[in-house]
Amino acid sequence: MIEKYFSDKQLKQLDTVRQELGDKVISDVEVRWNEIFGGIKQLMSDGKAADCQEAIQLGKKALDLIELFTGGDDKLKASLNNMQHSEGGANMMAQGGHDVTQAEFDFLSHAMGNAQAS
Repeated sequence: MIEKYFSDKQLKQLDTVRQELGDKVISDVEVRWNEIFGGIKQLMSDGKAADCQEAIQLGKKALDLIELFTGGDDKLKASLNNMQHSEGGANMMAQGGHDVTQAEFDFLSHAMGNAQAS
């Protein structure tokens, strides 16, 4: 799926970032995604909105992980965003082994937008 959205050059760039981060950091990132989505599930269960302070903090954490994954490259972020819109965020997360509904992913997306605006 990823090859559809990233050029060969970008795929090499992502591989370089992955190698530079190392297995330990990659494992830690997976745990952090699980923590973020655990928090999102709790906020949704509590009836909170994506613009509450807790959601904004989770949005900031997610943005930090995306920054880490892309090495801060705007073109990589644009390709990632395009893939997310085309494939669905929940589907993307499922590819990474995360059990996330589209509603949870959408909530996080809104929280990320609120985090960027704050």
